[in-house]
Amino acid sequence: MLWSLLLSSMLSVAGYWTVIDAYFVSDDFPNVAMNMAPGAAMSQFMSSATGLSPNKSYRPLIAVLWMADFQVWGANARAYHIHNLVWHVATCVLLALLVHFFTGSGLAAIIASSIMAIHPLHPEAVTWISARGDLMVAAFTLLCVSLLARRFVRRRGFLLLLGSALLFLLTLLSKESGLGTPLYLALFLVVYGRFWKRQERLRKVVVTALPYVAVLAGYLVVRRLALHSVFLSAYPDMRPEYHAAWVLNAFSRLIAPLNWGVFPQPWAVVVAVVSALLYLTPVGIFLGQALRQRRRNPRHERAMLFFGLSVLASLVPVYQIFQSMNDLQGARHWYAATMWFSGLLGAVAAQAWARAAHFWRIVLATSLALLATVNLYVLIENNSCWSQAGALTRDLVSRLPDTPGEELPLEVPPYELDSVSGAYVFRNGLDVAIRRPFARRDHTMLGWLPGSQPGDPPVPIGGAADAGVLVRVVNGERQPMIRLVFRCNGN
Repeated sequence: MLWSLLLSSMLSVAGYWTVIDAYFVSDDFPNVAMNMAPGAAMSQFMSSATGLSPNKSYRPLIAVLWMADFQVWGANARAYHIHNLVWHVATCVLLALLVHFFTGSGLAAIIASSIMAIHPLHPEAVTWISARGDLMVAAFTLLCVSLLARRFVRRRGFLLLLGSALLFLLTLLSKESGLGTPLYLALFLVVYGRFWKRQERLRKVVVTALPYVAVLAGYLVVRRLALHSVFLSAYPDMRPEYHAAWVLNAFSRLIAPLNWGVFPQPWAVVVAVVSALLYLTPVGIFLGQALRQRRRNPRHERAMLFFGLSVLASLVPVYQIFQSMNDLQGARHWYAATMWFSGLLGAVAAQAWARAAHFWRIVLATSLALLATVNLYVLIENNSCWSQAGALTRDLVSRLPDTPGEELPLEVPPYELDSVSGAYVFRNGLDVAIRRPFARRDHTMLGWLPGSQPGDPPVPIGGAADAGVLVRVVNGERQPMIRLVFRCNGN
């Protein structure tokens, strides 16, 4: 396991080194500003964790971590990025431990954690500070399943079951996607619970499920008190008629995870095809050896079945959200899917290695080395747009005037306020970014809303800073630039 820790840490640092110094973007500004003081963060246990989506977000645990970051580091974006990276490395190590526990193979654990560390779908989840909840849910879910699995092996251990239920609570307090954790626990019981004696099976399933049911019930009660609703608000981008197509799209992204807005054509097609072939090579070698030798390894087979079903389960709640975009906007929703997919590929590759002759072992080792190289290259390229987005936000904040009453006029294309190749820039956070603690002084944002006429003076626009609202319309024509004025308040 030491090798898994060292390798996943080195690969993660190599893949995200270019964005460690990136600045805050988008929702980062209001999320950090709302949770600077301990009292404000703790109050999130009885209110929404963010001011951006109060109808659906109950994430008090991540609010507490943002508060802790600010108390220690202030508005130092680098520290927040390093904190996210620590969660990512922890997830890779926990995945290695779970894969090793299920398969007994150190090779499977190393392969799984390495693939997870530099999977190119992760820039939004790891680089975007506001997506930390996805990392926390993944880490807590792995711990939750691990403790339940260890209790299953020991055939007793109430404290392990209680600890697993407590970790389930932590996933729920991190982000609503923690509601998917019972799916993985149920899959574990389906795959491994058949070894219980038939007459005891129902009783043991009920006893195992009770702590999780109690935790879920308590969470829903507190959520109802805090948000006055237990339901999740649906994204407007969900279109049921496209579900099947988006499922296929989700699977294709797992093996060809390119941000098509970053790679030039036709180079993008070449890289996508090579990436897909390298991902499928271990699967092909495994299937070929399995058909040839027909030698079974029940332990590996159960592990592969569990990881494969978990990939499907992890896509259920997210495959319809923003998943048709070629620029990987919304790719943080895939973080759990890539986690289980990495575990599956690690188990498959290790079993292929165990069965293969010398020639096929060389092919397998070469393909995995090439896959790591391609993944690292694609990850760094996918991360480049987040570096660019952070550079845009840092540049604007640094240019804000310090003299009371002084104004900074700005004329920018809409994308510089919204997103760059899928990486969010200011979007919902511009009105907060121009205030302390990010700016040296507080500023007021003025602009022209749709419907204003030529010659009209700018008006304070405050929270209407969404780039879609600020697109200037004059005489019914959409203008290519957004005009804003930032006025220093003097405090």
